[in-house]
Amino acid sequence: MTVRRAGLSILIAALFLSGAGPSLDSSVYRYLAHIEVTAPGYVFFNILPDVYDKAKPNLSDLRISTVDAIEVPYVIWSNSRTSERKKIETQVLNTSYIPQSYTTFTLDVGDTGIRTNSITITTGSTDFVRRITVEGSPDNRKFAVLKENDYVFDLTSDHNIKNLSISYPMTDYRYLKVTLWDDGEEPLVEVGGNIYLVEDIKGESEVIPSAMKVREVKTPKPITEITVDLAYKNIPTSTIALLVSDTNFKRDVTLLSANVDTPKDYKETLTTSIYSIKTSRFSRSNTTIDYPRTQARYLKLIIEDENNTPLTISGVTVSGVPQKITFSANPGKEYVLYLGNPRIESPLYDIVQVFSYIDRNSFLPVSLGPIIENPDYKPGSDLPMTERYPFILWGAIALMILILGGIIIRMMIRLAGESKQ
Repeated sequence: MTVRRAGLSILIAALFLSGAGPSLDSSVYRYLAHIEVTAPGYVFFNILPDVYDKAKPNLSDLRISTVDAIEVPYVIWSNSRTSERKKIETQVLNTSYIPQSYTTFTLDVGDTGIRTNSITITTGSTDFVRRITVEGSPDNRKFAVLKENDYVFDLTSDHNIKNLSISYPMTDYRYLKVTLWDDGEEPLVEVGGNIYLVEDIKGESEVIPSAMKVREVKTPKPITEITVDLAYKNIPTSTIALLVSDTNFKRDVTLLSANVDTPKDYKETLTTSIYSIKTSRFSRSNTTIDYPRTQARYLKLIIEDENNTPLTISGVTVSGVPQKITFSANPGKEYVLYLGNPRIESPLYDIVQVFSYIDRNSFLPVSLGPIIENPDYKPGSDLPMTERYPFILWGAIALMILILGGIIIRMMIRLAGESKQ
């Protein structure tokens, strides 16, 4: 194993530090930015909004080279949040209830040492709020409290929202006892629960500067329209949080996105709902919308008010996962990022195949300078020769016409001669 890892390390170093790559024709890129490298080694920089604005949406036209036009391999990466939810098989034990007091049951995960940290209540009841307590025990005799004074609820009739899941500290207790406090109400029917192990790996997130515009529309149906301008095209985002001062509401929301703020350019990204419930018994709210990674300058929220007073929304916070670029910087070299070529395809570098084996904590941060016009850019230099010099194509067509015309004339003369004979 040691020999294998050593060999892999040597391969990675060779791929990164092998030095010269193919030469790069910088004249086909409209923009450039200098990379301010202060030390050799593996370096990285965050992709700036101006890069998204001027590059292709998938960033396939990005190229890095030394100032003497030697192309440098790179990889684009990010620290995204990941979450895995694994269901744990259980057996339900000792379900019982005391009328108008509480319902309780125990879940046996089958063995000690099995980690869990989440439960989802199952029931045939609707339209309820229940306080919940979760306790754990290694022997089904003496229990320790894991979570108390939390709530599960189903408000389907009034608000069409529900939340039947709660989390508790990671534990490896074999037995988990659940108590649902009825507090004077009838017990829930067909009560049970599913146990899970939820493992979250926290990723990076950055707030994207934005400007918000709110417009209320009365017809054909009452809606509140919020347009968020991120100032640059193709900005990747995945979360928008609304600052709402109202309580006791639920609204259906449609999220749209576009690079141009015209109705025909918007495309639907997600339909969801936001809510805030505040009563004497419990409070819950969710005014944050998570959505699939989207690249756009404009985000538009269509909030359906129905017959309700429009919500008071004082602000929004948009965030996304920052993307980074890593390459190997050699001593004494200066580096340039080129971009702005809509016709070029993504490069294929060996570094992508081995990147997961590299310790990212060793990367050194560097700065990307401002995006400027490339003084060596030659408009159209990346076009095929027939597009750059259209007279070649027309000349070739004219020549073919002459040749075909000559052939046809010779054939007609030959046929005329044969007919006379």
